[in-house]
Amino acid sequence: MLRVGGFRTSSQARIVYLGGQRGLVLKLMPSARTYEEVSRYASVASHIPTPRLICSARLGGKGAILYERARSLGNGFELLADAFFQKNERIVRSIISEVLDTYASLIDRTLLWQDRTEANLVYFDDRIRSDRLTDWYLNASPFHNFVVSSESNGFRVNLLEILEYLIEWAEHPLPTFSILSQGDPTEVNIGVPLCFFDFWAAGRNPVLGDMANLVWSIHAQGGYFAPIYNPVAVEFRSFVDRSIERNRPQISFEIDERKRTIEVRGRIIPDDCRRVALSLFVDSALWASTRKLFLARGLNAEAEILPYLLCRVLFVFDPRRMHIKDRIGLLASAAELYCKGGGWYLNQFAKKL
Repeated sequence: MLRVGGFRTSSQARIVYLGGQRGLVLKLMPSARTYEEVSRYASVASHIPTPRLICSARLGGKGAILYERARSLGNGFELLADAFFQKNERIVRSIISEVLDTYASLIDRTLLWQDRTEANLVYFDDRIRSDRLTDWYLNASPFHNFVVSSESNGFRVNLLEILEYLIEWAEHPLPTFSILSQGDPTEVNIGVPLCFFDFWAAGRNPVLGDMANLVWSIHAQGGYFAPIYNPVAVEFRSFVDRSIERNRPQISFEIDERKRTIEVRGRIIPDDCRRVALSLFVDSALWASTRKLFLARGLNAEAEILPYLLCRVLFVFDPRRMHIKDRIGLLASAAELYCKGGGWYLNQFAKKL
């Protein structure tokens, strides 16, 4: 018997777990994307744990790729997301450690110092240049020119300053380190046992971009924002409602439209299991060695990761569709991150000395 489950990777693509003895995985997408997905898969299949590509087909406007993966552990643990939803710290520790080892190996074997424009920037520069910046913020949000502040957390900034910073970053790209990778290591794209899914962004990616994707997914996107604002991404998954409640933004705020200010108290705090995973990254040899790589080029990795993190906070889900408290939670996260920097952001998850 086949046990069907799955999730939607975007508005246009869907992954379906067919289960059974062979662990079959079917990805459905528009026909035009099928060839590129197969090509991107081929570019990284020899470098990272991937399912085996069995066949692909296109018929009319539809495309499909059939993969075969190692069988899951059972008991509902097909994805890293399942381990987070069920707060299984043992599996989380094991898979995150393997992910970090995989990235350490990718740095050893595929690292390049190159112009950022030569890397895959679909989640970063491309989104800054896209309609998301104008439609989601500049032309639609009543808050894009508000000052967001928090007396208790110690930050104050006009949101327009953050958007202008990202525009400047995208318009004047500087060289960076890139690796061959899957490109979107979120918890629904990582299987248990370790296996990467969804190869739309696979290829040569900025190493700090992948790290930003992983960290923000664990911190807030995977446990709360994705289940709320892209629920099909976690359909067929268990214990999602509990994850939402554990990771709901713990904030309050006051909006003064006359002064164009938003005063915020509290912040988005991940649950204990997610904090364990974030600590594993921040305290890892991988992050330490990455910092040394950038230092050798006269750069600070903690400063360099900032725009990648801001892109993940601001350009994944449309704030116009959000509940006001969630929207303010995201804007406050971006404001505090911008004011205090990538080093502060990551170090808050380090183990207390």
